[in-house]
Amino acid sequence: MVSLASGFEARFVPQADVHAQVLFGEAVLLDVTSGTYFGLNAVGTRIWELLAQGLTLGGVVAAMAEEFDAGPETLGRDVAAFVGALESRGLVRRQDEMAEDPAFGMVDA
Repeated sequence: MVSLASGFEARFVPQADVHAQVLFGEAVLLDVTSGTYFGLNAVGTRIWELLAQGLTLGGVVAAMAEEFDAGPETLGRDVAAFVGALESRGLVRRQDEMAEDPAFGMVDA
């Protein structure tokens, strides 16, 4: 589970067998392994996009702070909770800093 104690330097990346399609500002994720679809609202989609760009949790929070009217503490908690939910469903994994950059499977509409 992701927590603020995990550190804002943590980097989470989409699992290889999770494919995303962004339509009208919202993402649909398909976990090919389970055959399960997930829908993300605009805020969740933005977090997903920032993770896919390789940003750390701190980078995601900083980018969100520029785009949304919320304080960094609130954003930090919310981003950590959302990424934790993605991780618990097997949609993202914590990236080992020594690992190569993965292919994200992100397709823009």
